[in-house]
Amino acid sequence: ASPNILVAPFARGLGADVLIGTQLAFDNMDRVAGGFDGANCRGAEKVRRLKAMFGDDMILTAAYGDTAGDKEMLDMAQEQGYRVFKGAAGA
Repeated sequence: ASPNILVAPFARGLGADVLIGTQLAFDNMDRVAGGFDGANCRGAEKVRRLKAMFGDDMILTAAYGDTAGDKEMLDMAQEQGYRVFKGAAGA
């Protein structure tokens, strides 16, 4: 999954109130340490985080994904959007 710091501008642009994603690990000088702070937010971990934030009985009205790591999240959504993007933009 993409790190939060890369996805945050898109989330803000879409008006998202919350961003749940992969956290990069930083050292004591605030430099990227080369790993994750916690688990990679993909697959079952993505669903676990959604339920941790919104409750086990949450209803996911719509979900959109573009990788195999989105399958579990898409499976729990009432409306599913899946598209694999290949090549450069506009290609």
